[in-house]
Formats: sequence, structure tokens, C-alpha cells
Amino acid sequence: MSSEKKRADREDGFKQLVDLLDPNTHCLVQLHRLRDAVFAEGALSGKHKHLIALAMAVGARCDALIDYYVDQALCAGSTREEILEAVNLAVFMGAEFSALSGVEAMAAVRQSEAKGCMNS
Repeated sequence: MSSEKKRADREDGFKQLVDLLDPNTHCLVQLHRLRDAVFAEGALSGKHKHLIALAMAVGARCDALIDYYVDQALCAGSTREEILEAVNLAVFMGAEFSALSGVEAMAAVRQSEAKGCMNS
């Protein structure tokens, strides 16, 4: 399925969900209000906030949010190069988390070896 089709399906599904619920009390409406406040211009520009959100979506491996924040970043004026840097940051952070977890795994190996096998 193309990314345009997936995006259209998600948008349609979201609209159907909102139509079924009371728009004045539903948590998604509140979430949208919070999003508007969070992404407003401040110490960080909206563009930079969308790039950060994109990096987080990449790190979380969430296709829906990746598509959404790519669109938002582009609409906020981000360049292809800026988006690539945000993606590279997410890839690096994933590798760094994995490397640190690898260190913890090897520490667990040392501890287990010192105690001996518990299955015997």
C-alpha cells in the first residue's frame, strides 16, 4: 500500500472516530489542543519542534507519526537536509541505546558466570 493511501486511510479513520464521539469531551480533541499549544512558536521554533517530534517518531518506529511529522516538518519550512539530520539523530540514538544495553547484557553475563549455572 502506498504511503499516500495509508495516510488517507488514517485520516479517514480518525475523522470517523471523531464523528462517533462527543467532540466537546473526547480526549482526542484535548490532545489536539495540547498539540497546538506545544507546537506553538516559543524558545524553539515550530519547525524545530516538528523535527524533534519526527526524530522521536523514527525512534519509536511509528509509521503513522513518521508520515505525519514529515508532512508537518515540510509545511513548517524544514528542508530535506534538515529532515535527514533529524532522522540521523534518531538512528544514532537507537544505536547508542543498543550499545549501552549491550554493555548491561555483558555485565549480566559476568554476574551469571560468577554465580554459576542455576539450571544444574
